Amino acid sequence: QHPTRLLTMRTKSGHLILGEKMKKIYQEPISIENQVKNLIDLGLLVKDKSYAKKILGRISYYRLIKAYSITLKKDGRYISGISFEDIVSLYKFDRELRQLIFEIIE
Repeated sequence: QHPTRLLTMRTKSGHLILGEKMKKIYQEPISIENQVKNLIDLGLLVKDKSYAKKILGRISYYRLIKAYSITLKKDGRYISGISFEDIVSLYKFDRELRQLIFEIIE
């Protein structure tokens, strides 16, 4: 017997139909207010909550936070002194660097 596959089949038009595993990894979205609260609960300094809400309204939580949290966390909590604003600065630097590199290699 074959193990359950994430992508089980395609429709006639070629679109993938996702199987049972997709249901397990999907997380319900949380409000921006709760995203900020979650970050604070994990030890991230948030100097300006309204700024954090504005940024999280424009940039996906997962694109902004999850991308950088691997190197900024220890034992599941943010390293002391790391702020939301630090992560936004890192994101902006990364975005500008990426644009420069793509401009050069085109």
